[in-house]
Amino acid sequence: MPAEFSPLEVCEWRRLGGLLEAEKRLSYSDGPMLEAAVRAYAMHVTLLAYIRAEKIAPRQEKVTVDGSGQEHSEWKKEPTHDLARAWQETYRHFINDLTLSPGTRARARVTHADAEKPSALQQLQQQAAQLRRVS
Repeated sequence: MPAEFSPLEVCEWRRLGGLLEAEKRLSYSDGPMLEAAVRAYAMHVTLLAYIRAEKIAPRQEKVTVDGSGQEHSEWKKEPTHDLARAWQETYRHFINDLTLSPGTRARARVTHADAEKPSALQQLQQQAAQLRRVS
C-alpha cells in the first residue's frame, strides 16, 4: 500500500484487497491496478463531498445580454458533476477489470497453482492412505 494514501484510500485499499484475498485471487501484480482503482474511488468521493458542501446544482443558469440589451438565459451543465461521474465510471471500469463486480465475478478464476493446496496434515493423511493401499 502506498505510504501517501489518505485514510479514505487506506480503507478502500483494505476493502478491495480483502475481497481479492478472500477469493484467493490477490497477487503482487494486482498492486498497480488496486492503487489506480483506489485513487479513482477517492477522487469520486471527494468530488461528491465538495458538490454537497458547496451545494452545486447539476445545471447552472447562464444569463447573457445581447447587443440590443435583451437578456437571454440558458441552462448549462455544471462541469463538476460531469467530473464526478467520470471518476465514478473510471472506478467502475477498474472494479470490472479486477472482476470484483457482481457481473464479472462469475468469470473470475483462481490462477494460483497452490490455491487449493492441501495442508500438511492432509498431505500426510493422503500418503498414509496410499501406503495402506500398496501394502
